[in-house]
Amino acid sequence: MISFIFAVIFSFQAFAKDGSFSVMTYNVENLFDAKDDVDRDDETYLPLSEKQSAEHKKKCKRQSNFKFRKDCYQLDWNQSVIDAKMKNLSTVILSAEAGRGPDILILVEVENIRILNEFNDRFLKAAGYKTVQLIEGEDKRGIDLAILSRFDLAGRSELVPLNIEDEHTSKKKKTRGVLRVPLKIDKNINLTMFAVHLPSQGSSTIMRSQGLKSLNSILKKESNPWIAGGDFNIIEKEDKEFQLIENNLESVGEVAHKIGCKECEGTHNYKNKWSFLDLLVFDKRLNRSGITVDRSSIKVVTHPQMMGKKNKPKRFIPDKGQGASDHFPLYSRLFVQEKAN
Repeated sequence: MISFIFAVIFSFQAFAKDGSFSVMTYNVENLFDAKDDVDRDDETYLPLSEKQSAEHKKKCKRQSNFKFRKDCYQLDWNQSVIDAKMKNLSTVILSAEAGRGPDILILVEVENIRILNEFNDRFLKAAGYKTVQLIEGEDKRGIDLAILSRFDLAGRSELVPLNIEDEHTSKKKKTRGVLRVPLKIDKNINLTMFAVHLPSQGSSTIMRSQGLKSLNSILKKESNPWIAGGDFNIIEKEDKEFQLIENNLESVGEVAHKIGCKECEGTHNYKNKWSFLDLLVFDKRLNRSGITVDRSSIKVVTHPQMMGKKNKPKRFIPDKGQGASDHFPLYSRLFVQEKAN
């Protein structure tokens, strides 16, 4: 009986002694296992010993990008390489909260629940994540969204489809969707987390705009207060020209780097230009639920392990075991106001 009571109390008090909890979003750049999933285009991420068949080389030949094609032929994605990748990523994640990592962690570009569980069980033990959620989407690349948390689930997780159409054919585009995970933050508060990964800069602005409009509709329908995070793939120049964030997100929530992190340059650097590809968006109704965003806590998480030249994110280099990802994580703390009984 005593152990049961302890478990319940721990469940409701995963947040810090000051009544706060933290959230981080991190694009971990192709966290794949070394197994071939027949319904996914994961042939690049296999051990070299499994890349010698004519069938494999035929698949690689279809790659139009020279680097991707070369990696498909030559990258030796073996277990020791994967371990180095996960170790470096975990070093970054656990640098928050004095080695414990954030209370809620949104991950982008994870292949499947198999590699997510391995990452959590072997490299994120110090975080104590007991809620580990990933639902595979329709993206043939095989990269999905994940949410890990020290809080319990407050209901069923689901993958909510985004309404995105191919601009040339008007056919519905197969996308990753949005991962919806309801969490029990406090005995009186349920908080819904949304993990997002919009189409890349290889797709048109129209497709990202469609995704944002669809996400806006999803967020408006959510009954619980929410936080949305992930890789929105919107570069600074594009946002200034089309006001994508202002028109689709700021009407329903507060965007982290707009309300804090004033000295931050961005989470991603392409051709020496910084952008906040990665966003945290806080429901405007959070205050009514007794949750307040600590604006001064919002920061881009940097670590020597993943910083390259000019303090840019250092991509993982498989043959050297260096670097972590081409993105920096974005972090924030929030306070839960204790309600009188």
